[in-house]
Amino acid sequence: MNSSVSHLLSNSSKRIGTNAVLKGIANEEIRCVILASDADSLLISNVRQACEEKGVGILLVPSKEELGFVCNIDVACACVGIINDNK
Repeated sequence: MNSSVSHLLSNSSKRIGTNAVLKGIANEEIRCVILASDADSLLISNVRQACEEKGVGILLVPSKEELGFVCNIDVACACVGIINDNK
């Protein structure tokens, strides 16, 4: 995983998991989404659509396992939303 993505994840407030991220996007709390490229294609499509509608940026990482590890959780993680600190 890119070191700048790891740095962003370790130094930012975040929402972990698809439901939390989609809710955060809808509430305009999320400034950027980090999405695992090996996540389910329907999940990727839903998150991409929500991001496009709200103008939220997307970063792709190689795997759910790696994303979960960097977020310090014991399970794989399909997506993480970085919270907009200006709210």
